[in-house]
Amino acid sequence: MRNGTKGGQLKLVSRGKIEKIHQAALTILEEKGIQVEEPKSRRILEENGCQIDSETHVAKIPREVVKESLETAPSSFKMGARDEANEFELSPDKSFFTAGTGTTSVLDQTEGKRRKATKEDLTRAVKLGDQLSNIDVVWSIFTLTDDPMLGFYQLYAVLAKSTKHGAIVNWYGGELTNKLIDMIAVVAGGRDKLANEKPVTMYAEPVSPLTFRKENLEVLLRWTDVGLPLLWYPAQKAGATAPMTIAGSLAQAFAESLGGNVIAQLNNPGTPVILGASPLVMDMRSALNTYFSPEMLIIQSATGQWGKLIEMPIFGTGGCTNSYALDYQAGVESAVSLYGAVLSGQNLIHDLSFAGAGDLGSLELLTLTDEIAGMTKRAARKLSTEEEAIALEVIDQVDHGGDFLREEHTFKHFRDELMVPEFIRRIGDEKWEENYAINEAASKTRRLIEEAEIQPLAKDKDQQLREIIGEARSMM
Repeated sequence: MRNGTKGGQLKLVSRGKIEKIHQAALTILEEKGIQVEEPKSRRILEENGCQIDSETHVAKIPREVVKESLETAPSSFKMGARDEANEFELSPDKSFFTAGTGTTSVLDQTEGKRRKATKEDLTRAVKLGDQLSNIDVVWSIFTLTDDPMLGFYQLYAVLAKSTKHGAIVNWYGGELTNKLIDMIAVVAGGRDKLANEKPVTMYAEPVSPLTFRKENLEVLLRWTDVGLPLLWYPAQKAGATAPMTIAGSLAQAFAESLGGNVIAQLNNPGTPVILGASPLVMDMRSALNTYFSPEMLIIQSATGQWGKLIEMPIFGTGGCTNSYALDYQAGVESAVSLYGAVLSGQNLIHDLSFAGAGDLGSLELLTLTDEIAGMTKRAARKLSTEEEAIALEVIDQVDHGGDFLREEHTFKHFRDELMVPEFIRRIGDEKWEENYAINEAASKTRRLIEEAEIQPLAKDKDQQLREIIGEARSMM
């Protein structure tokens, strides 16, 4: 069982303001409503007291329905894995780390340039995530822009090249999503095992502002039918697809998140759902997505506290940068965003390894941010004030002006008390090496991928996965 980190120490927004924004989200759902493009979802909502406009397909969801869906949704649930040691319990109280997917290019340190992502990159990303100690969930990071089989390649890599919990993005509608579920069922031992095993999470987005597309809802329904974890997360952009003000953008995003949970719970009560709101804003000068900004910390804090309010796990963002190189900017933004995510109390923190405008991924950055994740764990760890930690007896034993270097207490505690980073150097200038951290991260990344010994799938299961992929290809 993997242990999370208890964050939530950073509260940049008061509880009262979070409650006010939450109430605004309920008003949006009740009075403005959500445009629901999928007919079964509309029928489910209407049968449970929601008002549906037959022409616009806008569903107005009463507050009581939203409240009941929050009470039905589990506050915590298992995130399963092929190796039981890699399972964990996701809840509003702990933080876990992962990469993501969607970047179209690779920042290749070996070649020293940006290049288009390949199928092999998907596998390398999953294998690296499996080997890094602070990465709890594996994603494929990269997207193949011209291959319709992308989603199946990503899922195959997650299932076959890692023993950790996996996550994928919805690229398809309902029928092809069924094929993805068939693949997971092969590894889990049958569809009837999926709700208990929960080996893979699906990421699906509403379309801001306040639109649930047909394909995304088909995914939501198929996924929740079998009880697999669903990540329903709006990517609203203040000033573009949401109000310019942070509070207004959050109110809309909370409404979009809550609306998805309503449909999920009405479709299959008790299904595990992860909610949230994107902390990424749009640069109003260039219209580019920003993977770090000061506003990000405010949004992280708000969403982390919102998760505590509604008692549901929150999808977070951190360990990412706007830089297109592994440089000063990448270091600052990756570190601050990751500390912000943990200390704000977000629960499944993704986008470690993302750079640029979210169009560039770096395996070396994933290795570097894995270490930063370890630093955040140390910073967030509860300070012990037990008698052994206060150390009055040791202080009494050492003479005035003496030292503690030879004390047994020092040898007993220094490894646990002090984290020793692998890539950050603390040496004299005569031993200093330029770009040491980046070079070492590149070397470690190659070594971890090349030397990875991941328990393979049974041959018959691997063959079944390939056959399902072949069936899916014929459906396209």
